[in-house]
Amino acid sequence: MDELIQDPGAPAAISADAPEGTEQVHNIGKLLRVGGMLREMLDETRRESLDAEARRLAIELLARAIAELKEAISPDLQSELERVHLVFAGDVPTQSELRLTQAQLVGWFEGLFHGMQATLMGQQMGAPGQVPHPLRRPGTPPPDQRAPGQYL
Repeated sequence: MDELIQDPGAPAAISADAPEGTEQVHNIGKLLRVGGMLREMLDETRRESLDAEARRLAIELLARAIAELKEAISPDLQSELERVHLVFAGDVPTQSELRLTQAQLVGWFEGLFHGMQATLMGQQMGAPGQVPHPLRRPGTPPPDQRAPGQYL
C-alpha cells in the first residue's frame, strides 16, 4: 500500500507522479480526526442504549464522517470504503446494526492506519543508513567503516 502522507495541517493534494490505481491518503490530519470521532461514537453506543432519535442522529453523523473520510483519501480507497460500508435497510437502525456498522468502519480505519505504518516502516527499511542499528551507539560508524587499528 503506497500512501502519500502530508503534514496534518496541510490542505489535501494529489501527487502528480503517483501511479494510477495507488492507494493514497491526501490529508492525514483529517483522517486521524475523523477516525478518532468514529471510535468515540462506537464507544458511546457501547456504553449507552440509544433511543430511535439518537440512532437516527448517529446515522447522519456516520454519513458526514464517511463523506469527510472520502475527502482525505484516494479514489481507490473511496471505492473500498463504499464496498465495506453497509447501508441500513430502514430509516432508523437497531442498536446492534448501528454498533456493527460503526465497528466495521473503525476496523477499516485501523486497517488503513496499520497499512500506512507498514508502508512507512518499509520505506525506512529500504533506505540504507536510515534505521539505526539496535546495538550501535548513535554517531559511531558501522564496523566495516572504522579506521584500521581501532579495537574499541
